[in-house]
Amino acid sequence: MMSNNSNSNHQNNRRYRLPSEDLESIDLSNDNLLTTPLKNHNSNNKNKVKKRSTIHLARKAYEKCTCTQLLCFFCSCTGLCIGLLLLFFGQSFLQMYKQDEINKQVIISSTEAEGFKSWRNSSEKSQRYVNAYIFNVTNPYEVLKHGAKVHVEEIGPFVFKAEKVKLNISWNKDNDTVTYREWTHHIFDQDATKSALITSNKKKGKQHNVNWNDTNVRFTVVNGFFWGMRPQAGDAVWKLYFEKYSEFDKMFSILSVDEIINGYGEGIFKFPGLQPNQLKPGNAPPPHTVYVGEKYPDLIGQFVKWKNMGPELKVQCPWEDTFYKNTCTKSKFPCCGGTSNVWQHVNSPLPKAEAAGQPNVIMGGDGSKFKRGNHSRILIFVDPIVRHVLFYRQKEPLIHKGVSLVRYEIPIEGTRGLENASQFPFNNAYYMFGPKGIQNGTMNEKGAPIYFSLPHFIGVGKEAADRVTGLTRKNEKLTTTIGVEPTLGLTFFASQALQINVQIETAHLSDGTTWFPNVMKGKTYVPLAWIQQTSGSSDAAANEWLGILHLLFWANIGILGFGFLFTAISLFSILKTLFGYFSEPKLYSDLDDGREEKKTLEDIVRGD
Repeated sequence: MMSNNSNSNHQNNRRYRLPSEDLESIDLSNDNLLTTPLKNHNSNNKNKVKKRSTIHLARKAYEKCTCTQLLCFFCSCTGLCIGLLLLFFGQSFLQMYKQDEINKQVIISSTEAEGFKSWRNSSEKSQRYVNAYIFNVTNPYEVLKHGAKVHVEEIGPFVFKAEKVKLNISWNKDNDTVTYREWTHHIFDQDATKSALITSNKKKGKQHNVNWNDTNVRFTVVNGFFWGMRPQAGDAVWKLYFEKYSEFDKMFSILSVDEIINGYGEGIFKFPGLQPNQLKPGNAPPPHTVYVGEKYPDLIGQFVKWKNMGPELKVQCPWEDTFYKNTCTKSKFPCCGGTSNVWQHVNSPLPKAEAAGQPNVIMGGDGSKFKRGNHSRILIFVDPIVRHVLFYRQKEPLIHKGVSLVRYEIPIEGTRGLENASQFPFNNAYYMFGPKGIQNGTMNEKGAPIYFSLPHFIGVGKEAADRVTGLTRKNEKLTTTIGVEPTLGLTFFASQALQINVQIETAHLSDGTTWFPNVMKGKTYVPLAWIQQTSGSSDAAANEWLGILHLLFWANIGILGFGFLFTAISLFSILKTLFGYFSEPKLYSDLDDGREEKKTLEDIVRGD
């Protein structure tokens, strides 16, 4: 670089060198130096003009160069500002755009919100199914007469398309909440059931009748209606109602899939069904109230009230003493008549494993949306078991239709929530007095001996699992899984798996009557069915979000790329201009400086 400049200096000196006889005729004090004719020279007119023009052109070249440098410097500074703005504020602008797009989808503060339609009706941007697996009892007479273990055979799935619609919606802006009733209804999907049964048969190597894609197909199942009537009616009415029934008809029932799922019976004594269909909007349960998240983003989707209850859960006590009903004396549960808390309070400090909050306090949401971010655990209020449950983040992500989701599950091993009260005293609050992995549901099932577990007794203690045979899928991962998109905080995929069991035993009535004297001694939890509810974003919804993510990704790359490019080029240009301005010799500036220093013109032109 220095060599080039040196060569340039020599060329300039040679270009502007004047004969010695001309130098003496130039007056350095003359401001019109470049337009003053040279005197005392022996050259002809043509040479005089040429020498005078040489100096004139040098001055013009310098002035032109100076203007160009100023323009270049100004443009470079402008480019540098643009580059720095892109680098430091482009990301902020992109983040604002991203946040705005997220809010449009998740903050449902009015009917005008962009995501309102899909929030109100689940079928707008998602697909929801209910798969029912029935446990057909294959040895009922051996169980009754010889005390054999109950043997069951899983039949299914029977597939139902489900839809959730929010009704009577109202907002409270001050509290940042929305209140609504949720109508859930389903339709039997005959084609999907037939296809699923064929697939299931191939896996099991069996040839079940694929024409069972009909909800009128009947199976032998444990009689939940019989066992549920006792706490509601008392022994006297229970005995009167079933006295003429055979032991088989008391203990078991031959029911259709429709009756098992949607219920049967009339009047006050009826089987409600495992997943009852709400045929009309008027059948929707009492309203929920949840946080919108506009004012309190950390609470988005969390219940304030569940089925109009809150902040605590209440239930009509299943046990009471009346003129015909006496069920309180042998009850383990702390209520007799009237309204009671569903779960008990814990007075001691909450253990870390359940630090979410008191058992009977409504906490968590319905699992559809959460505070945005990649959390180690999330809290969900699970409808069927009427309690909040902690879900823990898993290492492996969940990919749903190309969208990468954070996977949350209830670990089968290493979590205390599935342990019984003797293993984990905190679970006394949930009346988990039975085997490990069995959730007591009697408080919420009007006293009926209904107990919940994972399908096929996964994670259930041997004292319960070993009393039932035919549960062949214990090694499969049949659990509840939630897939959350962390940027939105929305659930893009969910699969809830829950098995419903009925507790049976030899029945000793208050008048001394004994039913089922020959069944296996002790309490047996007989599987009735297990239900898998799945929901996932539609292709259109997944593609819409992927499109936004791709746009944001490339916009981010573009902003960074152009920011660095503008900054680098502008800095290079600024430095080059400044370096050139202060280092390159210019005849005009040299003349000015030389005149002040009283140098001879020959020294100035030579650069001395």
